[in-house]
Amino acid sequence: VHDITILRESGLLEHVNDSVQIIADKAYVGEEFVITPKGKSYRRELTTEDKSYNYDINRARAAIENINQRIKTYAILGSIYRGTINDFDKIT
Repeated sequence: VHDITILRESGLLEHVNDSVQIIADKAYVGEEFVITPKGKSYRRELTTEDKSYNYDINRARAAIENINQRIKTYAILGSIYRGTINDFDKIT
């Protein structure tokens, strides 16, 4: 499942306002409150400013993507907790 599908189905964007900025990849272009890298058009190349902007966005996004990948890799985080209730506070 793609990240944008999860975001849309979660309803999270319905609770976001102008003070919140979400950094995402090009798949999220057009979503409200989402900052995405600038793409080149068929008529022009990216400017130096656009490339610098994209570098900053992608650098911040890389940290987020690494966390997302770890969550997906360790699927146990998406499963039912199998421990005792007394031990739950040790993992949160």
